[in-house]
Amino acid sequence: MSRRAAFALAVLAASVACSRNESTAPSTPAAITPAAFEIPEEVADTRYMRMRQLLERPVDDRRRATELFGLVKPLCTDAEARRAWLDTAKWSLDHADEQFYLPSRVTLDMLEHVASVCGRQSPKGLFALLDGAEPLLGDEPRLLVIRARSLAAAGQLETALEVAQRAASLGSPHALVLAANVEARRARDAASSDGWAPGMLDRALSIARAEANESWPSIDLAALLATRARLLRERAFWTEGQASAKDRIQAGQVFERLLLGPFPEEVRSRAGDALCFTIADLGLESDACRRSAQRYRHLGAADLAGLPPGEPSRRDALRRLGGTIDDLKEGDLVVVVLRGDEQEILEWGFPTARLLRALSDSGADVLLVDRTRLERGPALVKRAAAWAGLDPWRFVEGDHVETVSCLAAVLADRRTPAGCPLEAGLIQALEGRDAPKLALLVGRELEPEIEDLRLYEHPVALASFRKSKKADELVAWLKSLSDVFVVVPPRTSS
Repeated sequence: MSRRAAFALAVLAASVACSRNESTAPSTPAAITPAAFEIPEEVADTRYMRMRQLLERPVDDRRRATELFGLVKPLCTDAEARRAWLDTAKWSLDHADEQFYLPSRVTLDMLEHVASVCGRQSPKGLFALLDGAEPLLGDEPRLLVIRARSLAAAGQLETALEVAQRAASLGSPHALVLAANVEARRARDAASSDGWAPGMLDRALSIARAEANESWPSIDLAALLATRARLLRERAFWTEGQASAKDRIQAGQVFERLLLGPFPEEVRSRAGDALCFTIADLGLESDACRRSAQRYRHLGAADLAGLPPGEPSRRDALRRLGGTIDDLKEGDLVVVVLRGDEQEILEWGFPTARLLRALSDSGADVLLVDRTRLERGPALVKRAAAWAGLDPWRFVEGDHVETVSCLAAVLADRRTPAGCPLEAGLIQALEGRDAPKLALLVGRELEPEIEDLRLYEHPVALASFRKSKKADELVAWLKSLSDVFVVVPPRTSS
């Protein structure tokens, strides 16, 4: 998947839930009924009305799944279909009044769904539809958010930022969050493969530091705080010394706010885990780990707080992994593979650095493999190694799908697979070496790598928020950031 496509999907996934909360209308639109007014026959069976009826059905409804896409797709490519759709939308909107406000809400719901389809099929057709809807809906913040998100997905970041900021000035909290994320993406793209430029995230952080008021839906407040914490942690990852520590402490303060607010449990759980790890990694005093363990049962937090583990067998596996790392000696081989999107790698950045530091201290030879397939991927992976003070024995940019399978075969003294993408010099260096003592995988979408390594019986440990389908074949699974401290306990002062 290209970086632009990944960003488009990330923006869409982060946006839909928030933007639907911007209206004061009920969350489930009521159907227009004859009791409200009579629907003319020429309107009742239009594309607009049929789409509306299908979107009122549950997302897993069979009719919705089979019929909706066929109704939406022509709006991406057919000017006449768009014109007819907008004509019916105008008819519907003409019936809106103080008591009957649903037509505008429903039209925006449908535009949001169309944007999710046409943004991939035909951005040109999508923007034509949005242009036609603008005179009907006026300066509607949610319409501006849909446009800004679509522009961002199409790579038009500067214009997307302008539109998002305009929606934010009209009181849209979701637009403010979107603006911060678009600005951050624009700044990252400007830094390109270098990974970082001084001041890169300052403008995005200035947007994300806005304070909410009492009218904000809790989901938008959670999105703003999570964005602020993520940007602070990202900046801390690329900077050093006191500046880095200050950003991490400020991120911890935001995580604390997320823990206390009326937010979804998943958001609060991740915040508790991140806060516990940050406090422990910086050597600060706090009861954050105790609270994280008691409420969200994070195993690493329980270990740090001296509480009984909720998963004793997994804790034992993590401790055995720690013992394996302790027993490594100079010249032993360890394979470390990182894969996933940029935010996943950044979230695991400091925990990964702690694990890499333990490997570096052991004197083992570390073969570091970048499987992120991101333009900034090599810079991210090398930055984690820099935090660890690790000089990798070899560094491999493994964009090819056969990279790890070839590594696994060579390290098992098996025949090199056809189409092996590894350079001849690396294959020669690997041939004759003992099998790796450990393969540590970090991130997500690592099922193929697990399968490739386990095929040749190499021991595999996984650090990921996502459970592997092959969990039973793993040496250990670190499923929270604080689990790192079960494997590599924090050093105590003398």
